[in-house]
Amino acid sequence: MEGIKSWAFSFCCASVAGALLSLLVPDSSLGKICRFSIRVFLLCCLILPVASFQQIALELPEFQLDAQSSAQQLDQALAQKILLDTADGLQQRFGEMLTQQGLSYQKIEPIVNMGEDGSISISCIRIWPPSDLGEDILQSHYLQVLEQLERETGIAIELAVQDGGKGP
Repeated sequence: MEGIKSWAFSFCCASVAGALLSLLVPDSSLGKICRFSIRVFLLCCLILPVASFQQIALELPEFQLDAQSSAQQLDQALAQKILLDTADGLQQRFGEMLTQQGLSYQKIEPIVNMGEDGSISISCIRIWPPSDLGEDILQSHYLQVLEQLERETGIAIELAVQDGGKGP
């Protein structure tokens, strides 16, 4: 925009100078040549910036490609942030629900995926019970609470066992 202002100011100054000069030249054949030269000069002043528009037009696609790649990188970063925030929120919420039911845990791992259309799907929630939890407690109260949470939330819950296998 600054370039256009500068060009317009320069053109106005050249026009005023050309008008004053054309008033000073005599009405002879030399005056006609001077007035013709002034008009050609003003016409060149008008047309010269238009030639630089082609250079600007050639630079625009390059700028658009940079903007598109930046937008794609931003979309990917935003999608990753959404996934992490969703997983953290689920981890905190399920931790609160287990604590309210009087159950302890080692770790909660939500399995969250994002589809190509930007939709978020929650595959399951993996919960690692404490290592000192006995087999009889695991099968009674712990599993009942986890089944109740699965019914309430509609999210599949997997119980991860210390040897790497998964419980029910």
